[in-house]
Amino acid sequence: MEEGEDVEEADEITYTSYQPQKLKFGMDHPDPVVENSTLSAVEPPEVEYNLAMPADILARGMLSNLQLEAIVYGCQRHLIDLPLKEETGFFEGKVVLEKPVRAGFLLGDGAGMGKGRTLAGFVIENLARGRNKHVWISVSSDLYEDAKRDLRDLGLGSYADTRCYNLGKLPYGDLDESHPEGVMFATYSALISKNRQRQTRLDQLIEWCGGDDFEGLIMLDECHKAKTIELDADGNPKTVGKGSKKREKSSQTAKNVVYLQKALPRARVVYCSATSVSHPKNLGFCSRLGLWGYGTEHPSGFNQFLQGLKRLGTGAMELHAMHLKSIGALCARTLSYESCEFELVDGISDEKVSAMYNKASDIWISLHSQLRDRCTKLKARDKMLEKIQKWSAEMELTQEMRYHLDLHRDSDSESDDDDDDKLVEERRLRRTYREREAKNLLGLFWSAHQRFFRSLCIASKVDTAITLAKKALDDGNCCVIGLQSTGEARSKGAAAAAGFDEDIGGTFEDFVSAPNEDLKRIIMMMFPLPPKPRGVIAPVFLNVNKNTVDVDDVGMADSTPPSGQRYELGTVLFKEFEDPSTGKMRMYEGSIKKYLVDEQLYSIEFEDGDSEDMTEEEVAKCLDDEELERGTSSGRASRSARRKTVDYSEIHIDKDGNEGSSKGKKRKAIKNRSKSTKKKRRGTRSSISMSNSDDESDFEAEQDDDDNDAMEADEIDFDTTGSGKHGSKGKSKKGKGMSPIKRIQWDEIDLNLDTSASVENERMVEYQRLGWLDDVDDLDLPANPLDRLLNELGGPDKVAELIGRKIRQIRRFDESKGKMVVFYEKRKGVGPLDQINVEERNNFQSGKKLVAILSEAASTGISLQADKRVGNQKRRVHITLELPWSADKAIQQLGRTHRANQSSGPSYKFLISDVGGEKRFAAAVAKRLALMGALTQGDRRATGQSNALGLGGFDFDNKFGRLALNKMLEQVWKCEKNCLTDAPEKLVFDALKTIDSRLSEALDQPGDWKANLAPYSHDSKSEQDHYEMMEELLVRKCPQLAEQRVKAIGEGKSVAKYLEKLLDGTETKEAVKPKIDEEVKAAMEAGLNFNVLCFLWLFDVGITELSASGSNNYFKKPIGVPKFLNRTLGMNLLRQKLIVEHFIKHLGKQVSLAKRAGSYDLGIKTISGHSVVIEKPRSFCFRGLEAKDERVLLYKVNLDRGMDAETALQLYEEAKALDGEAGTPGVGGRLGGGQAQLIRSGFYIDLRRDFKKVPRMFLIINQGRTSNKCVVIRPNEGKKTYAKEYVWDNYLRGNACQLTLCTDVDKAMETWKKEFDLANLPDNETYQRYCYGRHTESYIFGGDIIPILNKILVSANQNGIGLTSEDPLVMPDVVRVEPPGKTPEDDSATGTVADGAEESEDEDDSSGPPAVGQKVALKMLGSSVFRGTITECKEPESFITTFTDGSIIEMRTDEVNKARQLFDTEWTKLVVDADVPKALASSIEVHNSVNSEGRGATRRPLLPAGEEKTTEEYEKIFEEEYDGDVPNVLVGLEFPKRTRPIFSQSAGKPIEIPFWQFVLRKLAERLLEEGAQSSRDLFNLENAEKTKLQQG
Repeated sequence: MEEGEDVEEADEITYTSYQPQKLKFGMDHPDPVVENSTLSAVEPPEVEYNLAMPADILARGMLSNLQLEAIVYGCQRHLIDLPLKEETGFFEGKVVLEKPVRAGFLLGDGAGMGKGRTLAGFVIENLARGRNKHVWISVSSDLYEDAKRDLRDLGLGSYADTRCYNLGKLPYGDLDESHPEGVMFATYSALISKNRQRQTRLDQLIEWCGGDDFEGLIMLDECHKAKTIELDADGNPKTVGKGSKKREKSSQTAKNVVYLQKALPRARVVYCSATSVSHPKNLGFCSRLGLWGYGTEHPSGFNQFLQGLKRLGTGAMELHAMHLKSIGALCARTLSYESCEFELVDGISDEKVSAMYNKASDIWISLHSQLRDRCTKLKARDKMLEKIQKWSAEMELTQEMRYHLDLHRDSDSESDDDDDDKLVEERRLRRTYREREAKNLLGLFWSAHQRFFRSLCIASKVDTAITLAKKALDDGNCCVIGLQSTGEARSKGAAAAAGFDEDIGGTFEDFVSAPNEDLKRIIMMMFPLPPKPRGVIAPVFLNVNKNTVDVDDVGMADSTPPSGQRYELGTVLFKEFEDPSTGKMRMYEGSIKKYLVDEQLYSIEFEDGDSEDMTEEEVAKCLDDEELERGTSSGRASRSARRKTVDYSEIHIDKDGNEGSSKGKKRKAIKNRSKSTKKKRRGTRSSISMSNSDDESDFEAEQDDDDNDAMEADEIDFDTTGSGKHGSKGKSKKGKGMSPIKRIQWDEIDLNLDTSASVENERMVEYQRLGWLDDVDDLDLPANPLDRLLNELGGPDKVAELIGRKIRQIRRFDESKGKMVVFYEKRKGVGPLDQINVEERNNFQSGKKLVAILSEAASTGISLQADKRVGNQKRRVHITLELPWSADKAIQQLGRTHRANQSSGPSYKFLISDVGGEKRFAAAVAKRLALMGALTQGDRRATGQSNALGLGGFDFDNKFGRLALNKMLEQVWKCEKNCLTDAPEKLVFDALKTIDSRLSEALDQPGDWKANLAPYSHDSKSEQDHYEMMEELLVRKCPQLAEQRVKAIGEGKSVAKYLEKLLDGTETKEAVKPKIDEEVKAAMEAGLNFNVLCFLWLFDVGITELSASGSNNYFKKPIGVPKFLNRTLGMNLLRQKLIVEHFIKHLGKQVSLAKRAGSYDLGIKTISGHSVVIEKPRSFCFRGLEAKDERVLLYKVNLDRGMDAETALQLYEEAKALDGEAGTPGVGGRLGGGQAQLIRSGFYIDLRRDFKKVPRMFLIINQGRTSNKCVVIRPNEGKKTYAKEYVWDNYLRGNACQLTLCTDVDKAMETWKKEFDLANLPDNETYQRYCYGRHTESYIFGGDIIPILNKILVSANQNGIGLTSEDPLVMPDVVRVEPPGKTPEDDSATGTVADGAEESEDEDDSSGPPAVGQKVALKMLGSSVFRGTITECKEPESFITTFTDGSIIEMRTDEVNKARQLFDTEWTKLVVDADVPKALASSIEVHNSVNSEGRGATRRPLLPAGEEKTTEEYEKIFEEEYDGDVPNVLVGLEFPKRTRPIFSQSAGKPIEIPFWQFVLRKLAERLLEEGAQSSRDLFNLENAEKTKLQQG
């Protein structure tokens, strides 16, 4: 295939330095600021709003020019109303006109830009304009103090203290009298909270504002927290389902944010978020931006807007952002990352941890194999209890039923009337674990599975983190280490087991291992202790003295549910949202993380990382019926309530049960029969032969924030050691009237007791079987990472802990023991515990401590940058040990060390282990970071390289990833012979052992071996699953392989037999190995390939053809990429690596196919080259009177796309110098496998004889190990970007080219120059075979295209643009045209004031007598000075003054003179210190008349009068002469370079015209049919109006 054919990659997001284009006053921002290069190509509107805030704020730089720009455009936007329908209904017989809706503003500045200070600026500006009530909504009550601080920083100290209120702390009811005016601070949680009288905070807030006449601010800080909303055509939240199953598709928070805006249509709304555009669905509540609704291209609402975005692809959001900026509705700047460094430290491996990981994966696979057995027992138990309850109501219980009850009764020593609270609580938890429902067990298992292996991933990176931190300190820097979870809950669990009191503490021999505690926890949940036999001392698994629920990074909370809490923490629920990647509705799984007592709300975390606060009623709607029934008795119910659930309290009935058999002998017989059969699985921990989970409630905490995913309240604080030896010294009371009973430890029970002799013996033996815990201890799992970091980097004296935990482990010398031990103790500080993080921050910022450990709890609100005002000026080295689950949180964590006013930028180091599945964590973050462009720095557009992390290579969770997974699994389930990955012989051998063993068992039994593969009915559920899987594989999927192995086994060539001979010594290794190798080769030829290996491996982690299809899942949904990658974490490292790489190969294949089909969204393409000339555009006014000032511009771009030899040589030298990476052999891309990693940067030459005039020249630049791309440059085609695999296959080893590396640079330059000169032709002409000229033309649609974007797309697709259309849509590319060496800064506008305008008005002369119209100023709101004017002279010594805030004050002459002098002082500050033009400084009006002048230039239609009725070129009817400037940088739409037929009346036949012209013509035809005014019509109307005004 010839190069360049539909496989080019997207250009990187770049940024350019930023300064306000239209606002020319105010002090510069303290740090360099940048803007997305695409946005920077757009000019904002002229500044027409005049600030009224005190001059001191501008003169002293309290607000920078960038912050002032946002306030000016926001206030200017608030002067506009959105389009409005005229009639909405009737009231009392009269037509009611709907209130006009005020337009809103989006402040999209990045982290660290000072958005809070900007919001405070909005407040003081509106106070200065007389609006005294405002609403400030944010994510947390903690930010209330930050809001007050920002107000104080602007001189509103007393105002902040007395008139800034926290709604959540105020009583319900009317607030007008007690809080008549001020700033009402509220959280998003408060918006959906209500009291027991059903009064809501939302209604209270609206009432306080005063209803639909309210004109104050509604500032939605961190507005993306409002989450998902789906609206209908009327702007109301959508619902799905009918009747009792009717559900809303939106979060309650988002619904209430929408309702608040609808209830206050005249409010001045400011949306504020650094991540609001990371997901288009998060814009649903931003209705005031005017992107949808009446009068727009999307009149039916937000959903129609979303569909339009999906049609246009990645560039759509950029286009809309450009449109918002162009109308003054958006400011989106971010701190420059120029001073920052990024390094992706990947491939981290630790041999010890790797071996441990593989052993642990075997244990988890074994646990999974028995999961179905456990669930079967739970279901059998419930079935038996249900049967007993029904039976007992009518007749006496059978012997079988009584045996069941007797076997599972609680002992007499555990009466519910026991007075010992400790024993009572222990029994309660044991009962709770036994009563767990099967579906909950499944969810908790997979949640713990993911958390465990994630912990191991983190543990494998600790040594590297410590090394990097120590090096940073040695280099004279300081260090910040970021992680998400602290492991505090696990530490407390171990401390409870040891009998420690958290206030007193204690000592351990070594650090507590969080993975160890996690694994023991799930074992105790899967195999809980049966009812304790009388006299047995149970293992202690609860610290009842301190009955706490430990939530990492949050602190401690009493496990007793707070008043009003009905549902347990960890309760699993399901809610339907739209999947942003598919546009279809699907169920998302979530769990209750917190209960907010004040608001009486549940905080829910969903599987995609989003969180939502929900009321009790909303939670109930999202629970399944069984969970809903449990809700009323969850938490710590009364003892009597617990007894009533079984109704057999008099004989201590528990809800546990096994198989439901009635007699020990009968049960024993079943066991013996199972043991006697040859169908017994050989080894319950085989790494291949494991059971299949039915995944009924496969709970995934994919983007959870701490290590308490999916934990229920009953799961907290039990003894995960299981030993019972440390904490089992508590007394047990004897039952009343009972004789003393001999006490025995649980692990001292004799396992050889005759279980058939008595039910008591059977109870005793079953109680002792906890052998799993010994296996866990043998793993030697790693210590808690946080504790290792703290201790190995110097301990508490040198390390600042900015985390949420209260307890820590410190290694110190114990003199009493004469050795180093780990002390378990409380964190200590000088002040109270709740201020310890602030204290630790100050220790770090002052330089007292040079290492800070930062958890998710401190990822917002704490500044750790090298602030110029603090003592610690060392550079911050920010090591990210654990990637946050969501990019939003990653941005927050990055923003702690990169903020304004810093002396140096941080050095970021992201650690990613060698665990293949960990790429899933990086993928989740990369997906969001890529959309936000958060990690791209600089502007290396020439080579395509940037000093970025390269995390884009981890983005698997997209539509191509899902398609690739489906295709991969389809091949796996069919065991197809064609496979993208070759199977390693070592792993084929492992699989062959299992296959031969199973076939040997079948052949040893009488009858047909195929029939013998089927399971027996008395096999356990796990055995049945395994046998069914093997039967499916060998009989239906791989019959040829099975026949070949049956024949080999019959000939004595079984691999399993060879191994037996090797083990018993009958044959040597040297003799056996060739025979095994031969069988492996034969099996591979018969079909044992990598697909078959995947079939077996996926079974081990619960993925089967049935479960992957969603046929037996609780959600009824197919497996997705996140779940697939989560499950692969449970495989051993080699299998995991291979299967993830196999998936990536499928992903690459799907992307390549999409590119060839033209359906791959490349994002924004950059058009640049040797020469780029943008010609004067054609101008069209398509929307008539509706938008007579809007213009769609059609630019012709003449492009010389080639690259001369000098530029090529310069790029080659840069590539060699850039870190040494690009030119280093062996350094390749993460996604490029094999030889693709060996691509060397340099000049290449094509020496084939096809090229007669000159050999073809190439410059290939490897973009380094953090990228999977290469830049390929040709003299005639310029720069293109391709995947490394593509470059390797098609240029370096493929059939199309076999390029030779040219080491003689002088010869390369000579050949390059010759080809460049030969290519001086149009691009449709060739100078030799396959070589086209370098000159081309492009036509770009620019200007105001967003308002008619839908019409443009319809014109290009005459069959419609519905997403369900079967015909492929012709969609334009979003392109950026950038001449070489040009940046948007070169295209910035000149000052806001016309030449000489600032001299048109000077300050008032305060020396003369007062007069009407003169300006005055007065101190108000403390030290704030507001300006005004003299409006009336009542008598010689009395004047009426009116101020910008609406205050009307009568003054005496002396007071007026002082006020005039104060105005002069303010004027001087504005003009001299803040560079405000004199005319603006003198004005106190809302509108800036200076910049409003000169509007409405004369319209000049292109066609002479009368010709619009005769022309066939309908587009010319709307065309006008263009008299503006030609931009240096252009962003717009480019349609494919093809032609389309159109009928010509003059020619009498169809003619071919360029596609861009076809679109224009069809657009014009449609508008004429709709009755749109032509350019001539508008010209005549405007002339008539001017004449009328002149005559009037």
